[in-house]
Amino acid sequence: MKYLQLSILGLLSVLVVACQAYDEEMDAESNSQTEQIVRFPLGVRSASSIHGHHNPPVGASAEEAINNVVIAGVAQSSYNQTQHSLDVPSRALSRSFYFAANLTASDQTRVTGSSSPERLELNTLDYLKDNGELKNHSIPLVASLDNVKYSDFSANSGVVQSLLRYKKNVDFTRAFAKVEFVAVPQTSDITLTKIEVINVPKKFALGGVIADYDVKDQATYGYTVFNIPLKKESNNYVGTFYLPEHAVLNPVFSDPDTHNMTCLEFTYVDGENKEYKKKVRIAISSTDPVNNAKGKNGIVLRNYLFRKGPSLDKTADVPGVSF
Repeated sequence: MKYLQLSILGLLSVLVVACQAYDEEMDAESNSQTEQIVRFPLGVRSASSIHGHHNPPVGASAEEAINNVVIAGVAQSSYNQTQHSLDVPSRALSRSFYFAANLTASDQTRVTGSSSPERLELNTLDYLKDNGELKNHSIPLVASLDNVKYSDFSANSGVVQSLLRYKKNVDFTRAFAKVEFVAVPQTSDITLTKIEVINVPKKFALGGVIADYDVKDQATYGYTVFNIPLKKESNNYVGTFYLPEHAVLNPVFSDPDTHNMTCLEFTYVDGENKEYKKKVRIAISSTDPVNNAKGKNGIVLRNYLFRKGPSLDKTADVPGVSF
């Protein structure tokens, strides 16, 4: 498909081997190893490096949280939330690892028993409220380690001699995008009556973008609507919400379209009680920074912050017409 090469954000090579049973030994060297405890330090990719902003987004504490962690194909592990580390028993270290965090109990079970975690599709409304806020105060996260070797670990010098520590940090990537908006009324008689996010996918994938979402079977996939609370700061309307990563087949940004792109829709009235609608599409476009936009046109991109500042202008917005 058109966006297939985007689907895993650098994880694709990992996931071919992530499906291997946890206790399968990868080479002759591992056959001679006794079981040891393997410890992985955990973290979340910083907002400044991902989003290109020096200051972390609002609500960064929830966006940095790791509440639970599992590894694909691994039945047992121990997460230490205080030390931000994950311990697993292992005989084979020369392999690849796929991590998922902040999942529901049932989705954790799906990952630990999965031979292809990148293909797992989860329900959006298990993780987001119908107003676009985080349901469990944390975002689903994914991370991977490719071609891990024994030399990537260091032996523990403390009491637990069988403990091996991974020398680097395992950095998670958020599976959702974040949207912040400031809607600016151009005249004092404008009153906002409703803010909706339309065409929100009911499904998202752990491994990466679900491509061509709009042409998939709608009985299985389909869309939902977020109702964003009306919140005013000074004379402007502001809000924040999250979206699952996905793409549509033929994205259209400035004209009416039938491709179900995700949109912010503002409904407002003027002093004469005429109703107006203003739509703002949410997706990567060619006007975004080159490193994010290249090859990603029309994608609601995971781990990305969209900032929108639409004008509510009754001289430009036709009553009852979104564009």
